[in-house]
Amino acid sequence: MPEKLGVDNLTKVLVATISLMNKLDEVTQDGYQLVPDSIALFPNLVDVIGVIKNGKTAYLEFLDLDEDEKGEVYATVKAKFDLLDDKLEDVVEKAFVLIEDAAVLIFAVQDALKKE
Repeated sequence: MPEKLGVDNLTKVLVATISLMNKLDEVTQDGYQLVPDSIALFPNLVDVIGVIKNGKTAYLEFLDLDEDEKGEVYATVKAKFDLLDDKLEDVVEKAFVLIEDAAVLIFAVQDALKKE
């Protein structure tokens, strides 16, 4: 079984993912310009790449946290992004779904590309 991420790393996973989505929205407000927007997105993409390998288990681990630990994660994410209280849980859940889906896709592609 993989090593648990822990509250701090789960929070980092969420912050990296939500930051990428926020930056993606920001840079595409005026259309997409390949070079400047790619450069602007690069730091966020680097952060998310490290997240994907744990994507299959991150949400399950989050669900196993006790209420105090979940509260700590929610508080950090809320403060970082100034999210509305009634949207916070939905954003966190959707971020974990995105992480898990990306991990599943990456592993499927890797498996499909394996040469025998």
